[in-house]
Amino acid sequence: MRDKPSNAGQSRVTVTSTFDAAYRAAGYDAAALPALAAYLDTMIKSLWASRAADSGAGQVAAFASHQFKRHCESQGIDLPAVAYALNRRRVERDRLAFEKLNVMRTDAKRDFDEQPRITRSYQDVDAMQLVYIDVHHMDVCVTAPDGSTRWPKMIGYMDAGTGRIFPHFVLCPKGESIRQEHVIEGFIAMVTHPEWGFPQHLYIDNGSENRALERIAPALAILKGSITKAMPYNAPAKPIEPLFKRLNQYAFKLMPGYAGGNRMLKKTQNVGREPEPYRGTWDEFVTKCHGLIDYYHQRKMGGQWRGRSPRDVLQEKIDAGWRPVKVHPLELDAAFCDRRTYKLSRGAVRINGHGFSHDAFFALPHGSQIEVALPWRRGADPVAFIPDLGPVQLLPDYAFAPLDRSGATASGRRKQLARKSKKALLAETMAVDPMAIAADMAAEAAPIVLPQGSHVLDQGSGVQAIADGRVRANESHQADLTDAERARARRLALTEAMERNRANAA
Repeated sequence: MRDKPSNAGQSRVTVTSTFDAAYRAAGYDAAALPALAAYLDTMIKSLWASRAADSGAGQVAAFASHQFKRHCESQGIDLPAVAYALNRRRVERDRLAFEKLNVMRTDAKRDFDEQPRITRSYQDVDAMQLVYIDVHHMDVCVTAPDGSTRWPKMIGYMDAGTGRIFPHFVLCPKGESIRQEHVIEGFIAMVTHPEWGFPQHLYIDNGSENRALERIAPALAILKGSITKAMPYNAPAKPIEPLFKRLNQYAFKLMPGYAGGNRMLKKTQNVGREPEPYRGTWDEFVTKCHGLIDYYHQRKMGGQWRGRSPRDVLQEKIDAGWRPVKVHPLELDAAFCDRRTYKLSRGAVRINGHGFSHDAFFALPHGSQIEVALPWRRGADPVAFIPDLGPVQLLPDYAFAPLDRSGATASGRRKQLARKSKKALLAETMAVDPMAIAADMAAEAAPIVLPQGSHVLDQGSGVQAIADGRVRANESHQADLTDAERARARRLALTEAMERNRANAA
């Protein structure tokens, strides 16, 4: 057998076979080849890490060859252009390792999807223990009441423990999208459904339409639950995303008007035309969609569900002891609302020009401040918060016709409730006499202590002379007067003197 050469297993090419041959033929020092090869390797890696990677291996090879040629020329190396040609194997050797740096900088979605992940099992998750919420833009066009063609949206509430989905369909006006009130309407509908109930944990994305759900965080805390916000571009962590795809594949594709997921390349009945919308009213469309979702819920699932349908899994959870958590609709309206304060006027409050009342209002005094919740749920009447009673549903306070006898009955009933409340308040009082209390307080008042001696008011020499004459003339008479009569006489004399002076001045 032939002996193995001393360089067996080692690469006999430093840069490229073409470059190495041309370099040695030109008489340059072969000891510099490793440094040139290192520069070329760094340049190729850097190009794969840049936006040049999006253009493919040919573009990277061209850029690397050009830059390598410039580098060699700066080192005083002059070779034919053909010596700098790079083969595909040389260029793509480090592609996989360094191209992901370009993806990291320019495509966050792809970079996030390619990250190492774990798998999760929902076998031990109880029903309604974890609910995912997301919006699905449906690929079925419908005819709106105004005759225009629109694409409805579905707010999905997925029960991770059973694989079910609770849908809430919305037909937004053109130019508008899902709002908080739509999310709340669907949430309340789910919570009040007998087979669903109140969830323990919520997993939502960062859309503004989901912010209102943060108001039920205290209620979730009672159930030892919480609200989790998804990270951006974290679709793989939300099982509701593949659920939407399965609904399209097994349910919504069956509907007339389905146009596929690519709006730029719609599946249409005629070439060059818009797809024909679903023929029927909006209510009929919603009913059909609910029927298709019911069909999906009885369809067997693979994977970790081991050939069971969502209905089968739900029944297993129920047999194991699960029961839905019930919540009164008033409590939900009190949580998802705008709160304002209104002044009570004759047993009613005026809200946006309309009167609303409640029996508890008739026991409150005129002018009381009433805190009222204006629910976001469409068609819901306001909710008032009354001390010692809690949230109560208000009813419209409509006007009675002049000859409507029920108006007199309602008026008498309201007055009766008001009198009853006054009697209840009267029972908490006792008889008092305010005049006796005032007289007793006056008698207990300390007497006024006058100072010793009095200040003399200087009225001028003329007035003083008159006063002195009057005093001397009346000394004999004053001796027979009491102190009060003397004081009254002095005040009268002073007044007469002042009037005479005023008359003389005039």
